[in-house]
Amino acid sequence: MSDYEKYYLSVADLIGRDEFERRVKEKIEQSDDLIERGSAARLVAAELGRNELKIYSISSLRDGEISLIEGYIDSIGSPKEFTTKGGRSGRVLHIKISDESGACRLILWNRDTALGEKLKEGMKIRIINGKVKNGAYGTEISLGKWSSVWVEVEGEMLQIR
Repeated sequence: MSDYEKYYLSVADLIGRDEFERRVKEKIEQSDDLIERGSAARLVAAELGRNELKIYSISSLRDGEISLIEGYIDSIGSPKEFTTKGGRSGRVLHIKISDESGACRLILWNRDTALGEKLKEGMKIRIINGKVKNGAYGTEISLGKWSSVWVEVEGEMLQIR
């Protein structure tokens, strides 16, 4: 059995083959054809929470890692505007997330700050491929090009990025 088929079968109870293939094609296009079909299928399965990736506890996160975490939103700050030394303007939003092992901050930059409008305190959140950093206020996780964010709505995990 091919990797592609293995990843499809791991999510077949969640989405149909046509939707799976559409998402795989989208991943390949997003990568400018730099990833192959099996790798794209793995990314789709990961976004749906169905592959061998490990969900890390917040207390186990280490600087420089790319991780998958799940937790609950404790607090959502207000988006803040800033100007860099080079004169560019930007936005940042800090969100405190915790699980049974500890807490960290999810840092959303610029366009991603709009995600804050879809989030609520107490909501379950899953961050896939989050970039971990030891920041000035402890462990931080931010989003990169291949990151995705899922939230639980009425018992179902939905992707919002």
